[in-house]
Amino acid sequence: MKERPTNIPCKKCKGSINAAKYVTRIAKDENAELFCIHVVTPRIPYGYATSAVSTKGQYHEDIKNMVEFWFEKVRDIANNEGISDVKTDIFIDVKSIIESIIESIIDYANQTLCLES
Repeated sequence: MKERPTNIPCKKCKGSINAAKYVTRIAKDENAELFCIHVVTPRIPYGYATSAVSTKGQYHEDIKNMVEFWFEKVRDIANNEGISDVKTDIFIDVKSIIESIIESIIDYANQTLCLES
């Protein structure tokens, strides 16, 4: 496969499902790899932040479960298009979404280059 990552928005809505279908078709047509990432910023929603007991861990676990459910939907869509390998990652408590994405791409490229050497 070509080293051309393809990204999909991660939300629980019909638009995201349609985007996943569209992007997997592009990945198939371009013989590209498919990457799904979800970035969680440090901001904790009100219901989790006001608890007497720290629920930050529970918040992250809830997010992880929701995102893994979404990743499975994308994997199913990709499998239907003949793409068997979908790479996934969740970034927790990032300061910069763009920086996290760039670092992930660089790490992946470095790992891939090391494996090919």
